[in-house]
Amino acid sequence: MNEKRPVRRIGKYELIAKVAQGGMGALYKARHPTLDRVVLLKKLTLRGSSQFVERFKREARIMMDFKHEHIVHVYDHFKEGSSYYIVEEFVDGISLDALIRRERYLSNDAAMLILFEVSKALKYAHDKKVIHRDIKPSNILISRQGEVKLVDFGIATSQEETEDGLTRDGMVLGTPSYIPPEQIADARNVDKRADIYSLGVVLYEMLTGKTPFPGSFTAETVALITRGRYTPPRRLNPRISPLLRAVVRKAMRARPRRRYHDLKAVIRLLERRIRRREPGAIRQAMKKVLAGEEIREVFRAGKPWVGRLVGALCFLVLLAAGGYYLWREGYYYELVAPSRYGALVTSARISSRYKEPAEIFIKPVLYQEAGSELERMEGIDWDFRENRSRGSAGLFVLESRKLYLPAGQYRLKFSLEGELYWESFYLNPRTAQRRNLASAKAQEVPITLGQGSPLPLQVEHAAYDVETGEDLTSATSFSVYLGERWLPWSRRLELTSAAGYRFRFEREGYFPRTYSLVLQPYQTRLRLEAQLIPVPGTLRLQSNAAGLKLRLGGAEHYFTGGRQREYRRLEPLQAGARELSLSPGEYQVSIQADGSLARSLSVTVASGRTTTLQVRLDRPRRSLEVTIVD
Repeated sequence: MNEKRPVRRIGKYELIAKVAQGGMGALYKARHPTLDRVVLLKKLTLRGSSQFVERFKREARIMMDFKHEHIVHVYDHFKEGSSYYIVEEFVDGISLDALIRRERYLSNDAAMLILFEVSKALKYAHDKKVIHRDIKPSNILISRQGEVKLVDFGIATSQEETEDGLTRDGMVLGTPSYIPPEQIADARNVDKRADIYSLGVVLYEMLTGKTPFPGSFTAETVALITRGRYTPPRRLNPRISPLLRAVVRKAMRARPRRRYHDLKAVIRLLERRIRRREPGAIRQAMKKVLAGEEIREVFRAGKPWVGRLVGALCFLVLLAAGGYYLWREGYYYELVAPSRYGALVTSARISSRYKEPAEIFIKPVLYQEAGSELERMEGIDWDFRENRSRGSAGLFVLESRKLYLPAGQYRLKFSLEGELYWESFYLNPRTAQRRNLASAKAQEVPITLGQGSPLPLQVEHAAYDVETGEDLTSATSFSVYLGERWLPWSRRLELTSAAGYRFRFEREGYFPRTYSLVLQPYQTRLRLEAQLIPVPGTLRLQSNAAGLKLRLGGAEHYFTGGRQREYRRLEPLQAGARELSLSPGEYQVSIQADGSLARSLSVTVASGRTTTLQVRLDRPRRSLEVTIVD
C-alpha cells in the first residue's frame, strides 16, 4: 500500500513545485487555500542586504494597491522563519525575452499588440505616481490565453514613499541595455519618461531581435546611451512599419524633453491602428504568437472591390516578400550568381570562464580592397549568436549569420572585448567554396580571444556599516594575503590581473569580511565595497513580574543583531531574565504594566557587552521601576 507523501507548505500555501532558485531567494508554484487557485510565491531570504529586504517589502505594498488587467496581481505578503514572501498571480505562459529568443524577432502586429497592452499597464502605474525603472522583456509575461502582464516592481519608485537608504548617490538601478541616460546619472530623480525610454528599447528588441546597446556596463556603452547612438532598427529589419519606427525613434530620444511626455499619446496612436481589427482578434492574435504562428491583420468586412484590391495588394506583397526571403536566405546567390558571390561566416571562440555569451562586446567592421584603397562595407547585419553545437567544455562559440558578398580581397577589423584583430583574406566565389570541404557551407574567418598577459591591477576599497550606511573606510584595516601571510594594504603593493587574491576588511566592533576572487587578464580595475556587520551587544532584562509589554523604539518587532539577522516579535516579559541580541546603538526601551502604568528610558547597547535592566513591579502600590544595573 502506497503511503501519501506529506504536503509541503509555506505558511498557509500548499507547494506544488519549485519554479526557480536564485542567490537571494526562490520562486514556488503553490495553491491558495481560500481562492482555490494556483499562485506564485516569491521568496527572499533575510541573509542579504537590508536594502533588498526593504525593496522586496515595498514591491509588495505598491503592487497590492494595483488593480489592472495587464499588471500581475499581488494577493498577500508575509514573513515566515528568516524569509519574506510575496504571493502573486501565477501566469501560465512565456516571458517576452524567451519569446524573442524563440522567434528571433516579432512581426509588426505582434510587437504592436504587446506594446499597446504594456503601455496601458505603465500608464496606470504612472497615474498612481509609480515609476517602474526596470522595463525589459523578462519583466513582461504573456499567458497562454494571450494576456500581457507587467511584473517586478522591485526597484520601482513612488512619489508617495521616500527612498532614503535604498538608493545612494552613484548607485545605478536597472538593466544596462534598457536604462536611459538620466537613470545612469541619478536613479533617484527619474520620472515616467525613463519608463517610456525603456519601453522604446523593448519595442526595438521585439522588432529586430537585438538590443540597441551592449548589455555590459562599460564606459563605451554609457557613452553610446548618453549620445543616443544606435543602429537604426530598419537597417536590421527593413520590414518594420513606419508607425513603429517613429515610436522607437521618439521614445528613445537621449534628452527626456524630446520624448513622449505621457503614454497617452502612444496609446492613441496604437488604438487607431487596432480599431481596424474584428472584435476578439487581438486576443486570438496573441494566442497565435504563443503558438508560434504569424499574426495577420483582420480587416472589417467591406465592399467587394475593396476585398479584390486587398487581395491584389496581398499578392504583390507576398511576391515582394518571397523575393526578399530568397535574397536574405541566400538562394539568389547560390542559384543565380554562385560564380560572382561568396558566403562568409565570422566566429569568435571564447573561454566560458571569461564572461557570459550575452555580455561579450563584439564589433566587426569589414573593408573591401579596391587597389590601394579600402572601402568600408556599410549596413551589414552580422547578428552574432551562440552556436551551442560548436561549443565544448570551457569554450563557447559566437557565430555571425551567413553573409553573401562579391568575391574579392577583404580586410576584417574585429573588436572583441578589449582586443583588436585585423584579418586579411580572399573571399572565394561559391563555385570554388563548394569544392572545399572546409568552406562547402561558407568560408569562415575564426577569431580566438586570447587570454592576454597580466596587467597592472588598480585596487580601490571602501567599507560601510550594513545597517546605517555610515562610511567606515578611514578606520578600517584592509589587507591582502600574499606569500602565506596577510599584508596591510599599500599602494606600493604591485598586483596584476590574471591571478587569484584574498582580501580582508577588519574593524574593531565589527565582524571581519574576507573576499576570495579570481581576476581575468582583461580585468585591470577592482573595487571592493564591504558591508560590515557590527558585533552585537546584549540587552538583559531582569523582571520580577510576568505579562509586562516590551517595546523598542515604540515598535513591537525588532531585528536581532549579528551575522544572521532575524525580524522578531517582542513577546511580553516573564518573571526572570530575558536576553536580546541587538546591534550596537541607542534604544528607547518602554515597559508597560496595566493601563497607564508605564516607564521608558534610553539605553545604550555596546558591541560585545551586556547591558542589564532591572524591572520591578509593585501592583498594590501601582509602582513600576526600570533601572540600569552597572
